[in-house]
Amino acid sequence: MEAQHSIDPKERQQRIEEAAYLRAERRGFVGGDPVADWMDAEQQVDAELGRHEHRRLLEELEARLETATKKLKALKKKASSLTAEARKELDEDVQKLAALRAALEKRFEKVSADADAARQEARRVASAAEEAAQSLQDAERAVEKAKQALNP
Repeated sequence: MEAQHSIDPKERQQRIEEAAYLRAERRGFVGGDPVADWMDAEQQVDAELGRHEHRRLLEELEARLETATKKLKALKKKASSLTAEARKELDEDVQKLAALRAALEKRFEKVSADADAARQEARRVASAAEEAAQSLQDAERAVEKAKQALNP
């Protein structure tokens, strides 16, 4: 069964061909089963591609967490300049976002530790990170509106 990969199918095919050839070469092209060589090579290449994709997703997730952390800090700073009522409302939003960020961080740690389920979990977490980023943007807009209301 061929999995989805981030490389061109022709490149994947070439990698499998080379790996299968090397398997046969190691035994001096004597004996063995070309189909088994191919299937083993396919599993090897797909595992390598999966590890690469896993690393890429983890790097992307780490960058999103860093962005969320920076935006959260900026939002907290903006909140400190608002009136008590506006600050209370914004603080509630900030607390929700901080909890979401903490949940994302826990998921990130889990994804980092669990290589078997990493690709699927990283995709779910990346989606949650997108939602968190959108929530942060919404909160930033709310801060700007609150500031404009305070300083007409």
